[in-house]
Amino acid sequence: MKKLILLPFFLMIFLSSNSQTYVRNNVYFELGGASPYYSINYERMLLNWANFNIAARVGVMYIKWDGDFYRGAPIGLSYLKSIGEKSYIEAGLFYTFIKVNEEHRKGNGDTTGLPNITYDEFFNQRLGFQAAYRHQPRTKGFFWNISFQLFATRENYEFINDPTLTPRLGLGLGYSF
Repeated sequence: MKKLILLPFFLMIFLSSNSQTYVRNNVYFELGGASPYYSINYERMLLNWANFNIAARVGVMYIKWDGDFYRGAPIGLSYLKSIGEKSYIEAGLFYTFIKVNEEHRKGNGDTTGLPNITYDEFFNQRLGFQAAYRHQPRTKGFFWNISFQLFATRENYEFINDPTLTPRLGLGLGYSF
């Protein structure tokens, strides 16, 4: 009976000591990568074992470029293989949804002389594979990664002409906690 009572106690001690060993959260800025220009991401380690790690990420991006508005949300799932104390090789899949509002200026507008502005809205989607090297401490600290993506793009829910794979690089800088 004493063994049965002590088992949950020792299990809680073991699990709490294991959970303090490795960080589970990352917040980072990614230039390029899964989004057209940049994204701000939150990543959570779903499984965090010594040599087998699964991470999920979600991000946001917003930019106004030459009158057009781009809003997006990359999401992804990655497998991380430890190759050193703070080094990992990463392989994963990502999906990025991008909403674009293109600005069109027509004529001289009303009596104020300002042009009439209208927007065309369309959607852009990217589905792809990512391979990366990442430097991430096992305790709190600075995080960075460099990644290579291959993705197919769809506009308005149809693949653009030929759904060929497009290569892209990304650089992420952030904090692990």
